[in-house]
Amino acid sequence: NIVNYAMLTHCLDLNFDAARPIYEQAVKLSPNHPLISRVYAIFLLASRQAPHNATFKTACQLLHDADIADRNQTMIRSAAEIYFRWAVLVDARNSLTLLNYALLHQCVYKNYDHAEKLYRAALALD
Repeated sequence: NIVNYAMLTHCLDLNFDAARPIYEQAVKLSPNHPLISRVYAIFLLASRQAPHNATFKTACQLLHDADIADRNQTMIRSAAEIYFRWAVLVDARNSLTLLNYALLHQCVYKNYDHAEKLYRAALALD
């Protein structure tokens, strides 16, 4: 489906230019779907598209709405394993894969200590 393709393009191919329109189409098709909201928010934060302030606010709103709709995070768990974690396992020395995974841990799981370790590992690579 379209959200899986967006995550594949974003997390594993690391092709942000190609992932952007796929995510935008997924959001248009299902604007309130918690999985789409969460992964698109992570994408927005990782891509830092301009205008940065508006992008950040949009990402925060998407994450907030997803938290309300899916408090137990059931929809993101398998996606996280399949795309975000797998990307790190495949290419642990890539700062973008670590950034994506860190954003997942910070913004979705609220696991700030693990996110910080991932951010530091990403920074050490650059």
